[in-house]
Amino acid sequence: MNVLQVLLRRTHSPAQPCVNGLPGGSVKDKGAKTREQIEELTKRALAGEIAALEELVGVLQTDIFNLALQFLWSPKDAEDATQEILLKIVVNLNRFEFRSNLRTWAYRIASNYLIDARRSHAEQRNISFELIEHELRAPSPEPAETDSSRLEEQAESVKTACTHAMLLCLDRPARLAFIFGEVLQLKSNEAAEVLGTTPAAFRQRLARARKRMSDFMGRHCGLMDARNSCRCSNRIGYAQQANRPGRLPYAAYAECLGQNDALPSIPQFYQKEIDRVHRLALIYRTNRSYKSPERLLRRIVDLVQREHPNP
Repeated sequence: MNVLQVLLRRTHSPAQPCVNGLPGGSVKDKGAKTREQIEELTKRALAGEIAALEELVGVLQTDIFNLALQFLWSPKDAEDATQEILLKIVVNLNRFEFRSNLRTWAYRIASNYLIDARRSHAEQRNISFELIEHELRAPSPEPAETDSSRLEEQAESVKTACTHAMLLCLDRPARLAFIFGEVLQLKSNEAAEVLGTTPAAFRQRLARARKRMSDFMGRHCGLMDARNSCRCSNRIGYAQQANRPGRLPYAAYAECLGQNDALPSIPQFYQKEIDRVHRLALIYRTNRSYKSPERLLRRIVDLVQREHPNP
């Protein structure tokens, strides 16, 4: 069994619905709260109101989960990391000084945790661009599915899992820079604050990460250059072979796969005239975003009530 097949077998969490991927990478819904509303929730939580704390954790958890998922690849590792990060956010909430956006402050706690966390299952496989290049040459069997609409949906799932896996080829600081700058679209001063560096140093780190990703995907990925032979649809059979019959990367974790209509679908990438830098960004910003497991919220609130009755 090759390395990417081992990676794909790591997805064994219960089914959860997913939400649309949106520009900027953060997960938004109709009930998205303003900065003022989030600050009001924070004040109520600090005053000891458990309902406000629960709502505040609910506001943050999906963005934190998707950050961890992009960084670690494995949903199980991302779930564990999200729990630890949310606990740190809650326990340290009294240190938030309301001078910056709470989400920026939460991202800094998350990045500090992720940069020092033990290596995930996926990272332990020592994925590299050279290894992926070798495995992309391997033939892929025909997919079990024949319905065209289902195949298009499955190709989107393969795209998300594959491009997340490519991020593992970057070292951790570069990976975070790419996610915050290219995917979440944080401005350099905000990203620098999150990562504890200067805006100039962040821009240099992002530029190096972007170049490595662009160079590799420009040579191999059909989304980056239609002259490349690799297509997400051509890797469906390969992904199914590595998972349970009919299942795809992340499919065991999120049954409902959404797509923001304002962003290009996979077929549209082959039709659009987009320069390489913006094409790379769009590939990642159009990936699916997944809903954080509901059990996490209950688990966090229970732990806080038991160990920190007055957050």
